[in-house]
Parts: sequence; structure tokens; C-alpha cells
Amino acid sequence: MEIHRRKQRNRAQREIKDIKILVMDDASAAGCGVAWVLAHQGYDVQVARDWAEMEAVLAGFEPELVILDIRMAYVGGVHLCQMIRDRLEYGMTSVIVLAGSSGVDAIERAIAAGCDDYITKPVTDEKLLSVVETHLARGGAL
Repeated sequence: MEIHRRKQRNRAQREIKDIKILVMDDASAAGCGVAWVLAHQGYDVQVARDWAEMEAVLAGFEPELVILDIRMAYVGGVHLCQMIRDRLEYGMTSVIVLAGSSGVDAIERAIAAGCDDYITKPVTDEKLLSVVETHLARGGAL
């Protein structure tokens, strides 16, 4: 019985390692914190701080999930979500936005732009992982 459980855990860890997540946040501490939590769980995580970095990462990384900060300098998360949705190759990629608790209007705009879900900040590690796992499971990645 114990060997069977170990095999299941090993298979799950290998599957998670193959799941790619892009974290888009221009505040390096916040984005790195989210990325660290996800990487610590075994996900393959890349961080981009602006649209140019995001374009470079998207060119070869092909994430199953994108997490965007809704408030970013220059190009905001709502606009980035729309830009992702406008690209056919990312039509099935889940997009989650991170928003401050007072950003109800921005959250509504993000949903209208095509985001799949939102998480209000500050976010606990448990909440982040729960939302990420839910969307990866829906998309068939888990």
C-alpha cells in the first residue's frame, strides 16, 4: 500500500513539474512571492514584469496558466488579459488576475476582457494554490 502511495505522489510531482505558469507583475517582490509559492509546489514558473518580457516568455514557454497583476504601470492587467485573449494560440490558457480589495470595477473589467478568475490581495498561499489548482484541473492540466 505504501509503495502505491509513493508511486502516486511521484507521478503527481512529475505532472506538476510539466505545468507551466507565467506570473505577470511589475512589482518584483509581489510577483516573486507568487512565483516562489508556485515553484515551491513544483510548477515550472516564469516571471515577466512588462509586455515586452511577457512577449519573450510567451514565444517559447507556452503556459497553461497566466497570473496577472491588475494594476501595472504602462499596460494594465485588464489590457494584458485582452491581448492574451486576442491571440488564438492562447485561447484556452487560463488567466487569473490579482487585484486589491478595492478594485471591484477593475475586476469587472478584467472579467469582461476574458479573465477566468480573480484573487484579491493580500492572498494566502493556500488560497493561491487552491485557485491555481482549480483552473488547472478544469483545463485538464492536472
